[in-house]
Amino acid sequence: MTQFRKFEDVAGRFKLFHKEENIFFENEKLRNEFFDLLSHKCKLCPLLKPMKTFRELELHMRRDHSLHYCDICVKDLKVSINNIENLVQL
Repeated sequence: MTQFRKFEDVAGRFKLFHKEENIFFENEKLRNEFFDLLSHKCKLCPLLKPMKTFRELELHMRRDHSLHYCDICVKDLKVSINNIENLVQL
């Protein structure tokens, strides 16, 4: 069972604070992994830089791969785009 502790008891471990996301990171590796999950990158084009917006990624997938994201899955986009595997080919 997970034991919960007060933030004040562990706060010294969190060295990195990201103001825009209002989140603390224990180290640079975790910070990078977090932002990697949030990035809009094409899984089919690993050498391509991440897109600035989901809309750009969506257009890229449609134009270059003839794939479309499920509208229901991305409606509110409350999960990482990396967790959405529902691409359909029309």
